[in-house]
Amino acid sequence: MGLGLVPLPVETDSSVCYCGECARENPNGSFQAQVSFLLEHVIADRDYDPLARAEAITALGRLVGARYNTVPNDIKRGIVGTLHRVLDERSRQTQVVRESAILAFGLIGDADASHEDSWVRWSLRRAARSGKDFERRFALISLALTASRAGQGTEPWAATDEVRAELLQHLAQGLGGVRPWAALSLGVLEHDLRRAGQAPSVSVNTALEAQLRRARRSERGAIALALGLAGASERAATLNDVLEHERDPAAQSYAALALGLAGVGDAKGALDEVMLADEAHPLLRLRSGIALGLLGSQEVVPRLVDSFAQPMTEVHLHATIASLAQVGDPRAIDPLAALVVDTTKSPPDRVREEALRALGRLVEPRTLAWRSALANGANYRALDRETPGNVGSVLLEVR
Repeated sequence: MGLGLVPLPVETDSSVCYCGECARENPNGSFQAQVSFLLEHVIADRDYDPLARAEAITALGRLVGARYNTVPNDIKRGIVGTLHRVLDERSRQTQVVRESAILAFGLIGDADASHEDSWVRWSLRRAARSGKDFERRFALISLALTASRAGQGTEPWAATDEVRAELLQHLAQGLGGVRPWAALSLGVLEHDLRRAGQAPSVSVNTALEAQLRRARRSERGAIALALGLAGASERAATLNDVLEHERDPAAQSYAALALGLAGVGDAKGALDEVMLADEAHPLLRLRSGIALGLLGSQEVVPRLVDSFAQPMTEVHLHATIASLAQVGDPRAIDPLAALVVDTTKSPPDRVREEALRALGRLVEPRTLAWRSALANGANYRALDRETPGNVGSVLLEVR
């Protein structure tokens, strides 16, 4: 996985091996040598562990994604062709390898009309319609990522509207397990397009709001979060309704986060109230803190600090500390430091560790945590296969 974080220079006199069998004198000598080394672990007829193949594919996606607009076309074409063959049923690749190829396509492709990118999107559309389980879900996310990235051709956004329409179709007609992923894909698409300076889509926000109103309880959190990602501040009333009346704490917490992502400044009071409720669920407290931090609110900090004097479970204490870190007010530094060195109440080591992490975030704020490079494009499904049941803890660690 680490190889995907260190792209080497492209050498003009170097080539890539697409058979997986060529001898390599110096696999660390160039970008082409890196790609050849990784391709060997993907396509060579050897008994490589499926997890090694999966992580090699992830690293390939990261290498190309980090410089997708400068990778020579012949190399990109060769990698896309290889991943396309991985997804061919006749290749008989394991599920985790196939899922990794779909995720890698999301890092490699863009929205222009070039042959390579059209091929990427075709493969993802096929996987979204007829793939198995997570293949379909990951294909939707990868489609959104490719459509939100400008290509280098004469029509850099050629496929964006087409992909948006397809994702809207999956939202409207997909089965229960796919619909939340279609919603999140639309949220990711609109979020990244806004960051790229493209106009938002009113039709997406309208469709997401309509779906949220009739969604099952298990789907409501994902759709609310999608509205937040899409920047649908005009849908604040709908998100507030979920925050105040939804009985599922997870859905409530995602509605809270969505209000912060959408920049709904008028939601600060409601977020304060649900966050500081005596029986607030830890997820709701944490994500409300993130939302308030996104909205630039600091009024809640003294009340959070005062809550340290009240009895609370260790889980709620963790959430309160993490919320203080997310809000980002320096007034929290002294109370957190006191919690670390407190010898009278003897807080558990896990609480001290959480307080130390919060202090680090407060005294050296960054837009992204130092682990973000490791988390971006990480193959969580492959990690989960290696350590069953560990996805939740991995996500928590890289939040």
